[in-house]
Amino acid sequence: MYALPISDTTAIAVDDADEDTWWVHVVDFAVKTFESFSVEGVGHVDFAHYDTGFGLLWIISDGTIFAIKRSAQQLFEVDMPEDRFFAYSMVGEGSHVYVSGEYSNLWRIALPAQEWEPLLTPEPKPPRSDNEEEQTRRTREYARKYPPYYFGFKFGSDYIFCGALGALARVRGTSVETQAIDTAARLVSGRVEGAHISLSADTPRAEIYLGDFDGGFEVIFSDNLRAFHRTALHAGRRYLGVAEYPPSRVENLYVLEAGGPVLVETGAAREPLTLISLSSTDTALWAIDRIGIFRLSDGAWTLVDIDDLRSGVWPAGG
Repeated sequence: MYALPISDTTAIAVDDADEDTWWVHVVDFAVKTFESFSVEGVGHVDFAHYDTGFGLLWIISDGTIFAIKRSAQQLFEVDMPEDRFFAYSMVGEGSHVYVSGEYSNLWRIALPAQEWEPLLTPEPKPPRSDNEEEQTRRTREYARKYPPYYFGFKFGSDYIFCGALGALARVRGTSVETQAIDTAARLVSGRVEGAHISLSADTPRAEIYLGDFDGGFEVIFSDNLRAFHRTALHAGRRYLGVAEYPPSRVENLYVLEAGGPVLVETGAAREPLTLISLSSTDTALWAIDRIGIFRLSDGAWTLVDIDDLRSGVWPAGG
């Protein structure tokens, strides 16, 4: 299952256990209801982004982009540009969405026409060499010159993208500025925190950076457990979580106190597994793993598990 919040009280989940038939569930925590429908499945969901303007759930599966039209309850594949690339993330809504991917690819899609516009693209790959060692050198050099952008998010009217080797890009309309943080860390996610940006890295170790594109960033948390990089602010407290990658065997949700991370006990039917995401909306904290959605609001946790979604029955006491 892949899920994400789409408002302060609502989440959307895709049950992709059956690769050929997906079930989409809109989960309303305010009125404690589900809206569920099935669509054609195309494998497993690697990333999802919801566009409230068009009611589209954008899906990335194995680098290919699909979209689910909520009103029509249908899935369709999105034609990629001629210079096809492996996509990692999407962000934006309304007239334009932005796509990031391998080899520093950044593109903008105009909607509803689905017209692709390149914002940042790599030079052609060097010719292949018959010498295996030379080919490996060329591949590595090309990858370092054009690091992938793994994740994008909106910051004011800008869009920020982060990726390997500390790569950052800021998109304003069709203008792109790039830079790299000094540590050359592998940046795998980011988010807005008030007037600042925070970034999460998983290589060479777990790190959380805070700062801004123009003023630079500082490390505010680090740990040798590389997966310990999920983070979100809620009610003035910083929460930390353990991601799915690299695999680990530790508890998965903490709050950062003066003395270090303190384990969070939700009091739900179970505690979170490794997290797909940890995020906050206006009044809620969302901790989402592969089999359920944890929501914290007004000091109380609610868990909706995948079995609840499949049964169509709101969990008792939730």
